Amino acid sequence: DSRIAILTRMADRIWEHTSDAIIILEHFADNSEEKVLAEYRYAEGKGIMLWGNLNYSYSQNTMGYSSSSDVSWIYHKTRNWAVPHVVGYMESHDEERIMYRNLKFGAKSGTYDVKAESTALARVEAAGLLFFTIPGPKMMWQFAELGYDKSINLCEDGSISSNCRLSPKPPVWDYQDDYARNKLYEHTADLLRLRNEYDVFTVGDATLSGGSSLTKQLTIKNTPYTASPTTAGDMNAQIAVNFDLTPKTIDVSFPHTGIWYDYYNYGSPVTVSSTTVSTLLQPGQYKLYTDVEIENQLVLSAEEEARPAVVVYPNPVQEGLMIDSNADVIDLVLHNVLGVSFHPERVSSFSWDVARLPKGLYVVEIQTSSGVHRTKIIKN
Repeated sequence: DSRIAILTRMADRIWEHTSDAIIILEHFADNSEEKVLAEYRYAEGKGIMLWGNLNYSYSQNTMGYSSSSDVSWIYHKTRNWAVPHVVGYMESHDEERIMYRNLKFGAKSGTYDVKAESTALARVEAAGLLFFTIPGPKMMWQFAELGYDKSINLCEDGSISSNCRLSPKPPVWDYQDDYARNKLYEHTADLLRLRNEYDVFTVGDATLSGGSSLTKQLTIKNTPYTASPTTAGDMNAQIAVNFDLTPKTIDVSFPHTGIWYDYYNYGSPVTVSSTTVSTLLQPGQYKLYTDVEIENQLVLSAEEEARPAVVVYPNPVQEGLMIDSNADVIDLVLHNVLGVSFHPERVSSFSWDVARLPKGLYVVEIQTSSGVHRTKIIKN
């Protein structure tokens, strides 16, 4: 009680001087204490914000470990707070970088390996979807949007030591020249655009399910809620993510039946005749559905229109071949210069294992829902 009295007295004096001041505490006390501070004078539009550290839980998801992977504490109603005053974050100046953990400690199942850079980055995309769409303020650490993978304990000589936590860390502006990293950058920017343009992602009523499993869902109902929205201002959203290492069939729980739109698949309409729809998600795959059709600017932007419909990378390739397509990839075949065809194992929705292919030049034939695309790659 004495600690609360001191902090609220300080807050009162700050607001006496600057009535619209925002006060944020790195408090980390029991929830009962933080609830009092979060709700202090909230009827007047005030209240204190508090840091919400979910670094470990989000890292567990991206690395592929179910233990302690519940991220629901990032949402203020999980804490029984009346106001959205959790400043949630996946990384900070005091926490290890998610991509460093992915590349150093990521799990593996068969040919699906979180330690593979492209796979690790795609899983950070999935984490971002389950982070920025949750109502309430968020904090980002510098270069997270490009998959910063330099350890917090990196020394200037390149070694890793806890004594180097405060050592200067290299900037990575060149990461934006890497296709997979720039894809994460664009994905993150688009999620921030969604937050800014659609109220459901900032004032909606969220329900997180999945707990410490690696298949997570997020239902966001607009306030007030309507099962028959007519405008984006009434829109509801449903998210499903598979952080597991193998394909999973998820019973996606929609808040109501009717037509929903698959945001990351050209906004394709999905008829939901029952509120539970079984959906197969590849490892690391994610879905965002809305019950009002909205534009996906990642697909519709001038830059996307100028870019090929299908991008194959890396090239040359050694182990994992990645496909980024604006349409669902149905099949992939490689043909060598002698005309021999190879059908590599599909590891996830966006990657194929080509480690066993002989070295040489190949024509990659990709069948998508929008047609067949061909390109050349070199296998090292």
